[in-house]
Amino acid sequence: MSYATFVSNKLTYAIIGVSLDVKKFGNRVFSYMKENKYNVFPINPKGGVILDSKIYKSIDEIDKKIDVIVFVVSPKIATAVLEKVIQKGIKKAWFQPGSESLEAKRICEKNDIEFVMEECIMIESEKMKL
Repeated sequence: MSYATFVSNKLTYAIIGVSLDVKKFGNRVFSYMKENKYNVFPINPKGGVILDSKIYKSIDEIDKKIDVIVFVVSPKIATAVLEKVIQKGIKKAWFQPGSESLEAKRICEKNDIEFVMEECIMIESEKMKL
């Protein structure tokens, strides 16, 4: 499968689960995307600043159109946030390994949200550079 419709510098991303802890994947995914010039908004309920970017406490705080929501959280949190994703009209969701669930899959299918599960957005982005 080609992920070209999910991975592009022309899209705007929101990453749920960004962390200030450099050992956590929420930090790694955001850092990778920022360094590779993706238009990306970090989200964590604690707020803060990472790599000179404001960390938003929820997707409700972002007034730009989000093309792809990237989940780097537990399946329970990802599923809970999907309601906001639906409300904001976001039609693409990327569930980093460990954030996916059957419930999230059903919610996406029911609401016509294209999704990727069990794949890493950083790895797929690197493959597309080749």
